[in-house]
Formats: sequence, C-alpha cells, structure tokens
Amino acid sequence: MSTSSKFKRLLCFTALLALAARAQADGVTGRISTLGGGIEYGFGLSSTTLLRMGVNGASSSTTGNEGSFDYDLTLKLRSTDLL
Repeated sequence: MSTSSKFKRLLCFTALLALAARAQADGVTGRISTLGGGIEYGFGLSSTTLLRMGVNGASSSTTGNEGSFDYDLTLKLRSTDLL
C-alpha cells in the first residue's frame, strides 16, 4: 500500500470519527464509574465546539464492632464536570 493511499485512509477514518463524535454530542447519557452512577448532558455550541456537563455519585455505609469498639462508616462520593 502506498503512502498516499495510507494517508487517504487515515483522513477518511479521522473524518468518520469526527462525524460520530458530533452525532453523539447532543443528548443525555448514563454511566457507571469508580465514582458511582452518573448522568451527562452534552450539546453542540457550534459545528466545532461542544459543551458537556455531568454529575456522578455513590454512597455506602456499614456498621460493626471490634472488641469493645462500635463503629459506623459512611462513604460518600460526589463529583461534577463541565467540559
């Protein structure tokens, strides 16, 4: 395969990725990450500029005892993003 042919294939692939990214830019998506479940909303401000915002969160708690010590543990994870 010639260098010119490889370049054309790479250019087509890049264009398809850009179109796919644009097609998925407008809308709401759900996700699960290490910070728990989340929701994200993205929309295009122009043909080349996208805005994405989201929130994630999870919480967990447990109780127990060790000898004469009682304990309550609570873990809360929260994050927001704006890209």
